[in-house]
Amino acid sequence: MNIVIREYEPSDRNDLLNLYEKDGDFFMSIDSLKRCRKGDGYAEHFVKEITDDITKKEGKIYVAETEGKVVGVIAGSISYLESDVESIDTKRGRVTELFIEQNYRGQHIGSQLMQKIETYFKEQNCNIINIEVFAENPNAQKFYDTHGYKPRNIDLIKVLK
Repeated sequence: MNIVIREYEPSDRNDLLNLYEKDGDFFMSIDSLKRCRKGDGYAEHFVKEITDDITKKEGKIYVAETEGKVVGVIAGSISYLESDVESIDTKRGRVTELFIEQNYRGQHIGSQLMQKIETYFKEQNCNIINIEVFAENPNAQKFYDTHGYKPRNIDLIKVLK
């Protein structure tokens, strides 16, 4: 299978909408607390959010394509964190989205997308990269660990009944 990693184009929008529909289904299926939902306009909301984010900030969206079909996406933006009493000046790359269609996982597409966004962040002189991972997605945590990402902050939740 020939995978091409390239920059997102507006003509990819419908493919991204299809990916986000599947993404929503996936997150609902692994959410043991049942806090995720896929309301009306779910995919439209997220595609608009990532495209707006890179328009407002420095950033990129890359897609993985095979046989004319987009099967994966990665998005990242850059922000500046000024030093304070507990941290140093930081130019941070943030991976805001990474999703590979289920049938294409395990074929190193995610790694290719990660390499592309990391190269972009390095070219922009970022000194760290952050990624938020859903705690109930151990496969994603393992994937990021193999790419050198380590936990920094842990956000806990308790559902009140």
